[in-house]
Amino acid sequence: MNARIYQASFDLLQRDFETFLEYVEPVEANATCHSHRAYGLLLRTCTEFESLARDLLVDSGSKKPREDMNVNDYRGLETGFQLEACVVDFLGWRPEPRRVPPYRGWSTSQPPLAWYRDYNTVKHNRDAEFHLANLGTLLEALAALFALTAKASNLNWNPCSWSRDKDGGSFWRGPFRLLDPSLTIPGTSKSPSSTGGGPVGALAAE
Repeated sequence: MNARIYQASFDLLQRDFETFLEYVEPVEANATCHSHRAYGLLLRTCTEFESLARDLLVDSGSKKPREDMNVNDYRGLETGFQLEACVVDFLGWRPEPRRVPPYRGWSTSQPPLAWYRDYNTVKHNRDAEFHLANLGTLLEALAALFALTAKASNLNWNPCSWSRDKDGGSFWRGPFRLLDPSLTIPGTSKSPSSTGGGPVGALAAE
């Protein structure tokens, strides 16, 4: 499995999202703005998340058939990837970056992921639930996919930049910034690439 497949897919989603934002201003007043464009991007983002999560579970040794996996299986990734403490800043939000904790509480919450629940709800009942395909839900889903793709790639996703302070590590790429207290930075003594470690099931980026 090649991580670059998922990186390339996210890059395309990001470009399409930025085009969408040429028509919908990324401000709090528009967070509940819903449309067919937002709906289409939400479907693509969440199916990418499902595919990546299933690949990572298979790579980590799961014997459950891919087609039978669901969100309750996906949260088994928490052990290896420590996503629950992650937050993602979308730097294009105005007037300040919007901070999203896409995996907060997912190891114990029911349902595990509110944005994923909204995706499934609108997918199966668009007539009554179309309002769930909104800018806020879409941004949460993109933030979740960005965090998982970055960590599954061991941060080997150029062009990008990193920093680390007493509160943890930061990983920037485009308009998204991942903040994670457990994040290790490539090229340091604690780097997954220098120790041969990294999250269980992390994808090759070769």
